[in-house]
Amino acid sequence: MKIEMQKVSDSFFQLSSQKEVTLFLIRKELEGTKFMDDLASVGFDRFRYDPNLANVILALMGFEITESIQDLFCKILAKYTEKVELESIESTNELALQFYIELSQNKES
Repeated sequence: MKIEMQKVSDSFFQLSSQKEVTLFLIRKELEGTKFMDDLASVGFDRFRYDPNLANVILALMGFEITESIQDLFCKILAKYTEKVELESIESTNELALQFYIELSQNKES
């Protein structure tokens, strides 16, 4: 018995591969930060295991890594992390895209 599977797309967001990787990393940063926030709320030391993909994400987006851009990244991350629902990949993908757009707009300013 032969099963044929059609491949619809490798892409989550239908963007260039570098943007795909960046959005994937943003999603993972949002999910990881939300998870660490939840663990911290029940007494775990979050800073020992806290994911930190900020510099990788910023570099992929073409930012010069400075303290001010890292602070901006953290502010945007905090804003979107509050909205993350770990059970919903689709909504987290949408948040990652919004995060990417907001961060990109600050690059142009």
